[in-house]
Order: sequence, then C-alpha cells, then structure tokens
Amino acid sequence: MFASYESEFTRACIEANAQVDTLEQLLPGSERDTVRRQAESAVEAAADVVAQLEMEAGPAEKPRVRECKASLAQLRSKLSAARSSNRVAELQREELLRRSEEPQRMEAEQQHARLLETTSRLQRGTEKLRHACQVSSSAYFSGLQPYAILRRRVTI
Repeated sequence: MFASYESEFTRACIEANAQVDTLEQLLPGSERDTVRRQAESAVEAAADVVAQLEMEAGPAEKPRVRECKASLAQLRSKLSAARSSNRVAELQREELLRRSEEPQRMEAEQQHARLLETTSRLQRGTEKLRHACQVSSSAYFSGLQPYAILRRRVTI
C-alpha cells in the first residue's frame, strides 16, 4: 500500500513540476491563470498523497515520509516563485530597451526604479493600515466587554 502511495506521489510531483515549468514560460493572461490553477491543484494532489503516506507509514517508512514532505515544500516554493515571476515579460522589456537609444533607456530604467519603489512603499503602507485596523478592531472589541459589565452594574 505504501509503495502505491509513493508512486502516486511521484506522478503528482512530475505533473506539478511540468505545470510550474509551463507557468514560468507564459505571459500574464487567461492561459497563464488556467495553468496556474492546474499547477495549484497538482500541488494539492501531491499534498493529499503525502497526508495519506503519513497515515499509512510505519516506523520504517518515516524517513521516506520526511523526504516526501521536503519535496512537497520545495514544490510549493517553486510554485510560489513561478506565480510571482514575470520572466518572459522582463525579457521582452529588456529586448525593447536594447533597441532604444541610450537616453530613452536610462529614462525608462529610472522610471522603472521609481515605479518599483512606489509599489513597495504602497505595499508597506497597506500592511501598516491592515495592522492598524486589526489593532483598532481588537481594542474596540476588548473595550466592549468592560463597558457591558459596567452598564449591567449601573442598571442593577
């Protein structure tokens, strides 16, 4: 039984790796989204098989289960990197810039750097706002309880 789960895990990993490799090569769009969903489902299928391996494993198979978990973690990190990667778009951008003149290229690089910095600053600001909202809502709800207790005491 354990051997069949291992072979199923190997097949799921091969399929997921193929999907992730395809995902890395595609430009943003509906086809990339479809391949991303397929890759995510293939990784989840591999995770399900690892869960089955873990339940069926005896003491002798525990090291193999750890290896499978490590492979799954690597697969997930590869998928995560492929999701956020725009390598094809970056290569196309570099090709366009290579054909342009030096002043245009320098201006485009400066603008690109400014856009990346602004995006980063906006992301940090968004995280600060989320954290502030979370703190404020937790403070609000923690303040409701003493208020309710005091209100009950006054009405008694």
